[in-house]
Amino acid sequence: MADVLDVAEQILITKGPTDTYSLQKLVYYSHAYHLAKFQRPLFSDEIQAWANGPAVPTLFQTHRGSFRVSSVGGNPSRLEPSESESVNMALRFYGDHDSTWLVSQTHTEAPWIDARQGLDPGARGSSPISDEAIAKYFDQIFNDPEIDEALADAESDPGVTVGQLYARYKQ
Repeated sequence: MADVLDVAEQILITKGPTDTYSLQKLVYYSHAYHLAKFQRPLFSDEIQAWANGPAVPTLFQTHRGSFRVSSVGGNPSRLEPSESESVNMALRFYGDHDSTWLVSQTHTEAPWIDARQGLDPGARGSSPISDEAIAKYFDQIFNDPEIDEALADAESDPGVTVGQLYARYKQ
């Protein structure tokens, strides 16, 4: 099983320095993809439903006080091929979006919404988002036959953008 810092470092090496909100959401989506496609967690660290979307507290401790992050000290060479695939696919689908879009997107998804039950919008919270909730939700997305077509397109055509994939499969 991967270490969350190795996953985050892979994102930063591939994408370049990024803001902390984007990094947290891309780590979350990498984990979600891995749960849906490989039926096992990408990393063991808890994901919590913070006001601005899913966050991994152990990752947060490495970039606390920073707006942009260029490294968290992880080593992506420790990732197994399936783990790297999950990071790369999350980046293909979500990596071109800014932090505002990523936060908004997570706020429309059941795992975060359900974990925030009883909290006012914007209120601090640290309820865990379970792997079971993430797997159930993202299994429906990443294992949908139309999404499988999108994933096949993304894997076979590195020039396909997320926007093009969304446009194709939202028709």
